Amino acid sequence: MSDVRAILQQEGISTPTWQVALRQGALEIGAISVPGAHAVLLWRKLRTLVDKTGCWPVIVGEKGALDFHQESMELEGPEATADILQEGQRMSPAECLKELAARGEGEEGEEDLTDEEGDDDEAEPAGPLEEFMIPKNIMTGKPLPEVFIVLVPVKNGWEVPAILRFGDWNDCPPPEAHVCLLKHWNEEYGAELVGLSQDVLEMHVGAPPTDDRKAELLAREHYIYCADIVEQGTGSIQGLARTLKGSSVWYFWWD
Repeated sequence: MSDVRAILQQEGISTPTWQVALRQGALEIGAISVPGAHAVLLWRKLRTLVDKTGCWPVIVGEKGALDFHQESMELEGPEATADILQEGQRMSPAECLKELAARGEGEEGEEDLTDEEGDDDEAEPAGPLEEFMIPKNIMTGKPLPEVFIVLVPVKNGWEVPAILRFGDWNDCPPPEAHVCLLKHWNEEYGAELVGLSQDVLEMHVGAPPTDDRKAELLAREHYIYCADIVEQGTGSIQGLARTLKGSSVWYFWWD
């Protein structure tokens, strides 16, 4: 971790708030705290340094998110990481989505999703997302006074859920499903993990869908992965598709 901090300093990134924030056995994960208004800008800088640091930056939010991730990491030993990564890469995206639908993450089931017409009368206004929410107060929309960015020792954002043991509670998919689908969406849409709090996952998308058909197919995948973004958000898969078309930000939230 001291080597990572030295690299950041060499690259002109001030590290007075550097700390070892997460631990699992011999693994130590460092973090930097910054005002929420500066978090995304710093994330972008840290993202350019992944090849040098060997660490993927993740905005986790306030101190409570660090405590949450630490507790999750303590549920299993370090040896479980390799198994999670192996299982996440073994499954095909189609197989993963089928298993999630069978578990009930999408309440209406895969068959109903295929035929769903949706009713947009009560849906929230739909349009491309442009801002990340983890660095902000969800009630006011204003930047938080302090958020933490952890530097996870992997070179791909889709590996992070395996390290942090994110998921497998309530309707949130298990870590291996996050690994599988985040890798799939990275390959298909250039989507990269930016933020991971207690219950929110956010991604930057380099090549979002630009036509209605691809956007709706992607929306169906997102619904199976995270039903709440439709059932407590856009109101229909069609509404979600409109937010995904041309959007550079993806937002997932599990109740």
